[in-house]
Amino acid sequence: MFLARALHAVVLLSTVADGAAMKIPRSSSGAQKLTYSHYGPVPGESPLYSTYRGKTPPFPANITDPILPTRKGKPGVDDMVWQNLLSAEWAIFSFYQQGVETFNKTSFVEAGYPNTTYDRIQEIRDNEAGHLRIFQDQISDTSLKPGACKYQYPFNDPESFLVLSTFIEIASMTFLTGLVQMAKLPTSQGAMTAIAAVETRHEVWSLMDIWNVNPFSGPSDTVFPYANQILDLTNVSS
Repeated sequence: MFLARALHAVVLLSTVADGAAMKIPRSSSGAQKLTYSHYGPVPGESPLYSTYRGKTPPFPANITDPILPTRKGKPGVDDMVWQNLLSAEWAIFSFYQQGVETFNKTSFVEAGYPNTTYDRIQEIRDNEAGHLRIFQDQISDTSLKPGACKYQYPFNDPESFLVLSTFIEIASMTFLTGLVQMAKLPTSQGAMTAIAAVETRHEVWSLMDIWNVNPFSGPSDTVFPYANQILDLTNVSS
């Protein structure tokens, strides 16, 4: 519960519509194009999700509306897990995107951090954009694919941003390993494990390059068994 409360303190969600609007998701023609898995750059095939450098959000984060179901039928076996994860990923991506927009290379150098820090933050932002696309594709066409909310984060300088970044990466790894236990399909479990490995790399970079601490903490990381307690905090309509 401490982890859940702490993440709630990090991610302060503001309402983006009145109650009636929250019950009736609004989409757009641009968002509905995301139904097709090969629309736009494909994770694993496009370098966009590692090498993009720019202040504006990369695809698919430049399209923030929810994706409405395109056919009727029962939801996929793991749709709810992926929906919760996609909601959380929007919050995580938005954190890094705000960092990219707020700071620049000089901001971190003048604060005493390595001159590669801003570039690495952009790369992590790109990775998180790729996660958005992966999670969208994992949700079946019979289920809603969540869009973004508006997010506020308690950082006001490079140091407070990096502190929050480290915590978010630790929390991400923890609830992802917990979600693996909730997924029923082996393909879902494998995809979540692969994403958790990427989040761990982000965490290790932060611990070693930013804080100069030993990233080795034992033979196993923490598995948070109630991952939805964390993810539910990212759902503004709950």
